[in-house]
Amino acid sequence: ISSPTGDEMEIDRIFDTAKVVLEEQNLTLQRTAITLTVTGELPELDEDELDEVEENDEEGEYYEELATFLHKDQKYAIYTPLDPFLIPARKSDNGKLELLSEEEFQQIQPMVQSMLEDQLFNDME
Repeated sequence: ISSPTGDEMEIDRIFDTAKVVLEEQNLTLQRTAITLTVTGELPELDEDELDEVEENDEEGEYYEELATFLHKDQKYAIYTPLDPFLIPARKSDNGKLELLSEEEFQQIQPMVQSMLEDQLFNDME
């Protein structure tokens, strides 16, 4: 059974181990503003690997397992979402990015969705 960890203290404890495990695959684990981020050349997902994809029943999202490792006799796994996700932000007057509040995002969501759909259809042509 796997469960996502949002516990910053637990992430702090396992981060260095997870980073080393991913480095063995020429991937780099980074702490970014919202989520942990993996950079590098992700492995191609082929038909055989589809069986290894985890589904989160609550949200219907699919994930690919990148690595598993042990830390103090506890097994952990690192997954990447197969579908990209958005982190809504705006540029402040001083040039820094600021996250949008839930209410602000709800206001612009229809416009963003329309733009993404247009881009998707343009890419298909």
